[in-house]
Amino acid sequence: MTNLYKISTFNNHIVKKKHKVNKTNKKEIKKAKKKDYFSYYLIGGIVLIFAILLIIQNGGTETKNKEIKEGEIVMNFFYLNTCPHCHEQMEFHKELELKYPQLNIQKFELTEKESKTKFDTIIKTITLSEEDEKHLGSVPFTIIGEEYNIGFGTADTTGKKIEAMIEAEIAKKELEE
Repeated sequence: MTNLYKISTFNNHIVKKKHKVNKTNKKEIKKAKKKDYFSYYLIGGIVLIFAILLIIQNGGTETKNKEIKEGEIVMNFFYLNTCPHCHEQMEFHKELELKYPQLNIQKFELTEKESKTKFDTIIKTITLSEEDEKHLGSVPFTIIGEEYNIGFGTADTTGKKIEAMIEAEIAKKELEE
């Protein structure tokens, strides 16, 4: 038999107790340690799998935008994958694309470096109100020509504003021709 110390806590104080351990207890202790290591490996493996899935998901977010052709109305749409309002606006885009065939929606996910650079470049070309400058990091952020919209409510509210922006840009293009 071997003398081992058992460390435990009692009323937030560490207590060191001497107790005897025989060979059977040693085997049980080894089994318990193996089970502890197994749970660490299991938890570590699960965390690793989730990390890989997250990387794959974010790596696959890059959107290939259509080439911009002469005469098209370009909508620059800046969003985040985690934004529910952005996804609502993306659903609204389907209606817009049917209604306005000359509309070319360029999508930019702002966690991507290229998209952030594009946003920084485009934002310099438009004039923001003092109030909107406070909300500059908000999404969805839609730019058509020199007009912009921050956020998305519904197709009947914000959607109408976006349609008015498209109509204004169409009228502007027709005047130029």
